[in-house]
Amino acid sequence: MPLPAFVINLGRSADRWQAISENLDRIGLAATRIEAVDGLTLQDHPCVATLGAGALGCAISHVRAMEAFLETDAPAALILEDDVEVGASVPAIIQSAEWWPEGHGLVKLETPYRSRSRLIVRGSVGVTPGGRSLHPIVRKHVCAFGYLVDRATAERVAALRDMQMPIDYLLFSLLDSPIARQARPLQMVPGPVRHPPPEANGSIIAAMGRYG
Repeated sequence: MPLPAFVINLGRSADRWQAISENLDRIGLAATRIEAVDGLTLQDHPCVATLGAGALGCAISHVRAMEAFLETDAPAALILEDDVEVGASVPAIIQSAEWWPEGHGLVKLETPYRSRSRLIVRGSVGVTPGGRSLHPIVRKHVCAFGYLVDRATAERVAALRDMQMPIDYLLFSLLDSPIARQARPLQMVPGPVRHPPPEANGSIIAAMGRYG
């Protein structure tokens, strides 16, 4: 059975849902829509002073996607934000998790949109179907717009009672997050999920203020 895929989408962003639905239809990838949490509704949340409304809404939305995954019996799931471009190789990659190196709870499928972005990783510890290499992230690789998560990591995230850092730091910053250090995230190279620059499609979180 293929791994399930979930797309996080705000109800007021119907254009994004249409765009990514067309993308997924073209490559033959079925996905479940997860209703995102609108940060504008979180002004009274106890964590909004720490993260800001946008980043908090984003984090809770990712938790919702992981909770939906945990309702299945799959060993892992693909989680996507709605403003990405998904490559044609992804359906084959998520046909199973047999290729997944043991001891790693997260696999980033995304690639930085800025060519000058530096990503520090160690040597390859495995390959995907199709021959993409898998490298442990050394320090951090922020952004969380396309990744695979296993059950153990999703359970740890879903069990959190409050959110003290943005979701990308929680998952992919070994410098800041015990969950990231435990999950030992991998970077897929080359990444088959691309995030256009924020100025190309507008970042809702940036518009609201990442930390306020």
